[in-house]
Amino acid sequence: MTAKRKKKAKPAKPKKRVRKQIPNRDLIRFGQEVRRRRKVLDISQEELGFRAGLHRNYIGYVERAECNATMKRVIKIARALKLRPSELVRGMRWSAK
Repeated sequence: MTAKRKKKAKPAKPKKRVRKQIPNRDLIRFGQEVRRRRKVLDISQEELGFRAGLHRNYIGYVERAECNATMKRVIKIARALKLRPSELVRGMRWSAK
């Protein structure tokens, strides 16, 4: 009979550093506008998410400028707020690069 050898424990992998991105001022402005329009309708992030077909956490990410919403999602949010997408980006400065 041979004795079973114990497996050596693998060294722990170093944790990946999550690089927090500095929000773009346009994302901040967009998020502020979504929040302002949501508050005008007196609905929660959860209700807006339900109306838009998006998760409530995603609405929070957008309002805090933690993610860059795709055009498809901007349209969903605008429809849920009963607006045109252009009304959510009104006042932003545009420049051709």
